[in-house]
Amino acid sequence: MTDPICPVCKRRIAAQRKGVHRVMQESKDAKSMQAAGLTVAEIAQRLDVTTTRVGKLLRPSGMFGRTTHNAKRIRDLRDSGMSAAAIAEQVGCGIATVYRLVKTD
Repeated sequence: MTDPICPVCKRRIAAQRKGVHRVMQESKDAKSMQAAGLTVAEIAQRLDVTTTRVGKLLRPSGMFGRTTHNAKRIRDLRDSGMSAAAIAEQVGCGIATVYRLVKTD
């Protein structure tokens, strides 16, 4: 039996390296979905992972801490008069995150 081929890098995947290649594919999929305008919650549902996992997949490699990839969108929604709870539900984050990002503006 031969090792499977990675769809991302087109190399053979040794049995112990399958997890790394799965993460690379998930990350690529999550970034393309975000570019298409999907929210973190929608991406998580499509990939069948948690929203925390999506946040980790979307942040640049080596970056730790809070992700603010939706900061501009959150600020724009808040400026339009939308409530923090409604924004949090739409974007797929916590209400405290909405308040924190609006406050740093």
